[in-house]
Order: sequence, then C-alpha cells, then structure tokens
Amino acid sequence: MSRAREAVALLGLGVMGRALAATLLDGGRAVTVWNRSPGRDTELVERGAHRAAAARDAVLAAPVVVVCLYDHVSRCATRSSRSSSSCAAASWST
Repeated sequence: MSRAREAVALLGLGVMGRALAATLLDGGRAVTVWNRSPGRDTELVERGAHRAAAARDAVLAAPVVVVCLYDHVSRCATRSSRSSSSCAAASWST
C-alpha cells in the first residue's frame, strides 16, 4: 500500500528553509512557502512552489508545516501580527 505524498508548507526561507523547500520540490511534493522578507521565494516559485501572502495562509495550505525561523524575535513576529508582550516557542537545533 503506497502512502500519498502530503503537501508541505514552509515558513522561513533562510539558507535552511530554502534548501528544505528545494528538496521537497525535488521529491515531488506540493510546497507552499512564506517569508517575512519579500523576494526570497522567487526561485522556489519558479520551480513550482506556491507563494503564500501571509504565514496564516501557508499554515492553512498544507497538513504538514515546517518552520525555519532565525530567532525568538522572528518567531514571535511570525506567530502573530498583533503586538504581544509574550511569545512561547520551542526550539530544536543540532
């Protein structure tokens, strides 16, 4: 029994995010991308990725979401467009 390839949304298109998105595209996945700074998704969109207008749109576009953000400040800014005095996030790194 084969398992269908699920679509993936990727937030954060720094070095790691762009590499992950490219690998997912190479593997035949439908990929939706979003980045806070415009222009980092151009090559990926040319290769077939879908550009999300907002982080929320990317998250709603796929059942699997990968977040590659630089630091606590960028995580909080991405989490909500509203001002917030606190932001909780989990970080994993190697």
